[in-house]
Amino acid sequence: MITRMFRMFVVSGVLGLTLSLSFPKAGLAQTGCVPGIWTEVPGVGITTGTAPAAFFDGLDLHLFVTGGADRIYTNLFHLPSNSWSGWSEVPGNFRAGGTGPAVSTVPFSNRFHLFALDAAGRIFFNAFSYVTRSWSGWQEVPGDGLGSHGLAAAWFVDNRPGGSGTFALDLFVRGLDANIWENTLSFSGTWSGWSRVPGGRITTHGPAATPTVGNITLYAREPDAGVWENIRDETTGNWRGWIARGGIVTAAPGAKSPSGPGENLLLVARGSGAGIWANFVNSSTSQWREVPGELHDTATAAPAVELDPLDYSRLLVFVSGRGDRILCTAITP
Repeated sequence: MITRMFRMFVVSGVLGLTLSLSFPKAGLAQTGCVPGIWTEVPGVGITTGTAPAAFFDGLDLHLFVTGGADRIYTNLFHLPSNSWSGWSEVPGNFRAGGTGPAVSTVPFSNRFHLFALDAAGRIFFNAFSYVTRSWSGWQEVPGDGLGSHGLAAAWFVDNRPGGSGTFALDLFVRGLDANIWENTLSFSGTWSGWSRVPGGRITTHGPAATPTVGNITLYAREPDAGVWENIRDETTGNWRGWIARGGIVTAAPGAKSPSGPGENLLLVARGSGAGIWANFVNSSTSQWREVPGELHDTATAAPAVELDPLDYSRLLVFVSGRGDRILCTAITP
């Protein structure tokens, strides 16, 4: 068990500013996601059984799922009003290809990016502007990449040799060769093109990615049913190599550093008994435990994990389950 006090969370990317948000006061309304029980996210949403994606921008918690007719839908928890918006389709008339979306941002870029695969395995993005409160429309990620399933995205500071020294975003996908591939979006808006993450590991599900201690930490499920980790060093740009993080999981994991880079991170994945299992990982320990609430169903998609906008000491976990409803719970490290 990790004991941690945290009174200030810094969020970047909203109107190009850095927001210092003080710890929420007691008595605020809740998201509906509480420890020890799985509850349905308000709005009566139904998914196709694929993985959700979640992103907190400092004012709003954005939740995304693939829903009816393989469209991408969103439900927004607005912090000032302490309420969910209800489900609505992300504009652009996009049809997803049987896998869940991914979402992340380049800090200070006034927008975040939503990613999804189409039925042919092509990778698309749709950018939401904080300034105009509108979507850019779906565009294919440059590079002619193809994915089998699974997307992840995470920001980092590009201090690699020859790098810009500014924020950038790394997009990951499980390719047709079962390797993990990456494509980097610079702060200026250009893409690097697709390249294979080194290490030669064959994956069955994934990836998941999160910023940690200035680096990017990447996860995937391998044929041994365990979760494996690879870290890319921010200063050298090199990958350290794949190491085992244990577990017996049935799908891709979700990952989140609880209070941003520099903290131990949370891994969540479906495991034995169709339950959700959690692992608070640091450099020396890796121990899996089942998340309370007895989520025992036949769903197989990966969970999503994000900060609780009303309590930054907690993390919210979202899953597709129980008749393809969207369910959530809260975990306190």
